[in-house]
Amino acid sequence: MAANKKGVKKKEHEKLDDATIERVLELLSAEKPITKKEACEVLNISYNTTRLKNILEEYQEKAARRKKNFEKTKNTPLSDSEISNIVLSFLQGYPITDISEFTFRSPAVVKRVLEQIGVPERPKGDDYYKSAFLPDECVTYEYPKPGTIMWSAIYHTACEFVKIDLAKNRDGTDSCQCYVFEPSEYAKRGGFYASHRIEELGSLAHLSKYLSTEQLMPKK
Repeated sequence: MAANKKGVKKKEHEKLDDATIERVLELLSAEKPITKKEACEVLNISYNTTRLKNILEEYQEKAARRKKNFEKTKNTPLSDSEISNIVLSFLQGYPITDISEFTFRSPAVVKRVLEQIGVPERPKGDDYYKSAFLPDECVTYEYPKPGTIMWSAIYHTACEFVKIDLAKNRDGTDSCQCYVFEPSEYAKRGGFYASHRIEELGSLAHLSKYLSTEQLMPKK
């Protein structure tokens, strides 16, 4: 269970996500409102009017703060530190919707920033298992030095260039050995080795103004 500032504890079976609470507020203010008991049933909590009141008030306070923060940043230019936060968060795996919430910038603004400075995409759904096109800024035809942090267009995450394999691809081109980073619960530095063609590796050098590529490496 997790406690919030007002001391309201959430149990695992309870539906206290924003969407459900928002729905309850709408139902309570409808022309034919639901009862407080029915509201508790929608939230899957025990019937307790005081607790229901605290849950709804806390959500409304949070929503008001969120609206105020978004209004504060609306139509204001992004600072380099904000852009750095957006770029690093996206490359670390955070979805655009989450980045929008903690930067108080609309998803459209976040997406535009990523596109304008050439941050590689992370495909969704079935496309996640396909190689992605790299932005022009990422394309490189030169083999990097061992230890260089690159972007894998195959696995859609950062990787470390290790070496050029002795064994070539079937078409005679070189194959690159890379260590692909991934979250790991048990290892200090999670990941796996995988072969790439040079065109499947994206340079991140153009993003050096906004982040150090070492920030993309799993913590040791």
